[in-house]
Order: sequence, then C-alpha cells, then structure tokens
Amino acid sequence: ANPTRAEGDYRWGGFDAVVAEAAQHEITVLPFIFGTPKWVAKGLDGRNCGSSCEHYAPRRKAAREAWRAFLGEAAERYGRGGEFWAENPGLPKHPIRAWQIWNEQNSKSFFAPKPSTKSYAKLLESASRAIRSADRRADVVLGGMAELAGSVERVGRAMRGGSVRWTPDLRSAVVSAIDDLPVLLRTVRTW
Repeated sequence: ANPTRAEGDYRWGGFDAVVAEAAQHEITVLPFIFGTPKWVAKGLDGRNCGSSCEHYAPRRKAAREAWRAFLGEAAERYGRGGEFWAENPGLPKHPIRAWQIWNEQNSKSFFAPKPSTKSYAKLLESASRAIRSADRRADVVLGGMAELAGSVERVGRAMRGGSVRWTPDLRSAVVSAIDDLPVLLRTVRTW
C-alpha cells in the first residue's frame, strides 16, 4: 500500500476491493498489519536486508514515524467514519474496529533480524497511538505468535515490565500460541 517515499502515496485499490467484498457479505475485516517497505527498512532504518525487507519491523524513530503515518491513514480510511465508507455509500458499513499488529513477532522468520519483546512493544505502542488518533475506540490486537519454546514467558516479562497490557485480544493470542497448559497457568499467575 505504500511503495514509495512520497507523502500520501498509498495504493489502497487491492485492499479497497477486499473491504468492499467483505462489507457486501456483512463481514467486518480484521487486518493484520505486517511488513516494511524497502525504502523504510533501508533508508530510514539503515537495514542491510537485500530484497527481504518486509520482515524487518521499523526500529528507529523516523521509521516508526513512517509506520505511524501509514497506520493513521489506514485507520482514517477504513475505520469508523472513514473515507472509504464515504466514497462507497451504497455498501453496508462494516468499518474496521480492530487491527492486528504484525504476525509471529516471536519468530526470527517474521521479526528480523531476531525477535525482541522490547522492539515489538515499541511497534505496538506506535501502532496504538496512530490507530487511536483516528479512532479512539479501535482495538489494537497483539499479533499471533508462533508455537516456539519460551513465547509465553517472553509475553509475561513484557507484561510485568508494563510494555504490554492484558486484554481479551492478548489472552486469545497467548492461548492460541501454546499447547502446554501448565506453562500457560504458571505464566498467567505471575502477571
């Protein structure tokens, strides 16, 4: 949706079609926002990511600002009272009310160069501020986690440190990420 540095150069056409089709069938979309354009990863973050920059989450201030700008525009377009709904008055209104941020952020395959609770918390906070500036009632959902050893413990550390708050969305993401009930119970009891 944002292939160049030019301000406001978002290509919403593909996502417009998805949201419109869903609305026609009375479905509300839950997007997961994932990926970093090369110009952000290389130019603003100084990453040496070759052609696979999308897995590098924004880390430097300028890159996170570009991330926030994009998310704010997306929420203004597809959220409650959004531009998309004004441009398509014939569609049933099913604005996006929840936004999942990243996916498998605990996996180095999706959060390069390596998973970091602190970096993900910053990304989540940036996303939350941007989305809620457009729709203060929007939900910002923790990305689904890969089933990897130690995942629940890392979320527990982030929550004890205050970087992530317990919400029903987080609870479902944590539960879906593990299959070891004793580990889940021990971790939740420490929160």
